[in-house]
Amino acid sequence: MDLQQKIDKLVAQHQWWRPGENVVVAVSGGIDSMVLLDLLQRLGTDRPALIIAHVNHCLRANSTHEAAALQRYCEVRKLPFFMTNWKHGELDHGIEEQARQFRYRFFAEIMRTTGAHWLLTAHQQNDQAETVLMKLIRTGNLAAVSGMRQVRCFPPGRLLRPLLTVSRTEIETYAERRALTWSKDESNATNAFLRNRIRHQVLPALVKENQQAVAHLAAFATNLQQQNDREVVSLDQTLSPLKITNGSQSIGLPLPLVTTNVAGAVRWLLGQLTSKVQISDRQCQEIAKLLANQAKPQGQIDLGSGYVLQKTYQQLTISWQGNNYGECPQKVPTFVVRLNHWYPLAAGRWFKVSKEPGSNPPHGGTRFALRADQLPLRVRRSRPTDQLRLANGGHKKLRRVFIDHKLATENRQLSQTLVTSDGVVLAVLGVQSSVLIPQTMADHYLLRLK
Repeated sequence: MDLQQKIDKLVAQHQWWRPGENVVVAVSGGIDSMVLLDLLQRLGTDRPALIIAHVNHCLRANSTHEAAALQRYCEVRKLPFFMTNWKHGELDHGIEEQARQFRYRFFAEIMRTTGAHWLLTAHQQNDQAETVLMKLIRTGNLAAVSGMRQVRCFPPGRLLRPLLTVSRTEIETYAERRALTWSKDESNATNAFLRNRIRHQVLPALVKENQQAVAHLAAFATNLQQQNDREVVSLDQTLSPLKITNGSQSIGLPLPLVTTNVAGAVRWLLGQLTSKVQISDRQCQEIAKLLANQAKPQGQIDLGSGYVLQKTYQQLTISWQGNNYGECPQKVPTFVVRLNHWYPLAAGRWFKVSKEPGSNPPHGGTRFALRADQLPLRVRRSRPTDQLRLANGGHKKLRRVFIDHKLATENRQLSQTLVTSDGVVLAVLGVQSSVLIPQTMADHYLLRLK
């Protein structure tokens, strides 16, 4: 199977978009993105409406010439082309991260401007292997080491990496066979950045030991992502019924439940209160040491941003104790949704999601067509970046949803969002639901409220 057939099959299988739907393609002009762009143009009946987004980082002498060449390429093929220049001033550190943040802000802006729900990037299998090695060097955190996901939430839509399972050799072979032209970034030839050193020195040494090293690292990332997802579901099912809450500012667990998986349990607890604070590996080590110290039945560790972990005899508690960053957040739980189970909402109502054989929902219900890989569903605190999809294909921001429904401030703070496993917003529960694109090879699910 050649690369075009491989991508055709992938797109037909997942049906990420409708034929003719706007998608934004991030194109640098390098070989990976030019191959992706060529593949997308040859999709046939599954081809979306391609919108090209390019960032001239203004870091190299040839970048302006390359941007102009890409613009001419798009004009000849009648592809909408959006470009911006990075006006960065003097840069002495963190260049890669600053450039990445600028790029993705621009891509999100183009998605909003064009009403696109998808951003496509050309990350491929070698990029995944490099990312895994970079993360392993920097941290032992399993969630971080798991690398890039093929699909992830990216407000105002989702980010897709169609080439993530495609090797660099496949891409180079395709480019030569199709006689494609692309620009070469001379900065990639230096060893000034960690990724380049891994690309030029570490990966070749690993491939010399085993020619399948890149594929094995990519498979490791996929397997670890699946394992992490299973752990989240397992923790939710195990810990949710046993958690101890004290108002909206505190949540705890009996100590014996925590000691078998300190990092997982602590991250789960903190996630029930806030998504803005992350536990570092060093903090996890400090917490494990505190919990294991039988001579010290009480103690506490500052988690940052006003959150404190406390050990009190046989209970572990995380609470918000105030700081200068703002007011105490309301307690809104995060959990995995079990089908056919009624759940209370923080704002006072109840909801249930069930699988329905028919396509016509009963009165008061909202139907969603979902693929198996979009389960399990989750409920979390509503975020300012949440957007509901409308019947006309547009999107409505959370702020506008609140205004249109005249939601009081206290209810806005308690609002909860129902999302799929890949981040699609299905509903701001009890307020408004999304109107999803019909999907084939999908099952019908019904959301009811009372």
